[in-house]
Amino acid sequence: APPTQAALEQLSNDFWYHVLWGAKKLRRGELLVASQACNCYLTGLLVELARWRAHDRDTWHGYRFFERWAGGEVAEALAPTFAQYEAEDIARALRAKGELFGRLEDDVVQRFDLVDTVDRSEVMRRLDALLRS
Repeated sequence: APPTQAALEQLSNDFWYHVLWGAKKLRRGELLVASQACNCYLTGLLVELARWRAHDRDTWHGYRFFERWAGGEVAEALAPTFAQYEAEDIARALRAKGELFGRLEDDVVQRFDLVDTVDRSEVMRRLDALLRS
């Protein structure tokens, strides 16, 4: 079924909360927790959004054949959203993950005539402030 407004709001709020949460963990020096949030938890949410975006394709189970059903441009854009176990790289990857999620979110909102209820520019401003600290 296509995503509902409630489902989009839940996924979007979950993602944007956790991107800031991961940045706070990074700021506290909790590299492993921040890395796990970026590389694992946020990736799962991003893949779910990509699945909605690829609504007319067979999206298989979990991450199987992601590169095929998500499209080459999404798979290519996903690569820089993964972080090594290093503070600067985690910061870079968190920002990249947010930018990619935002682009996919715009596509889903347009495609399914939904409303984006998160002030992304404010979230990214806060993310940048946390990552600078």
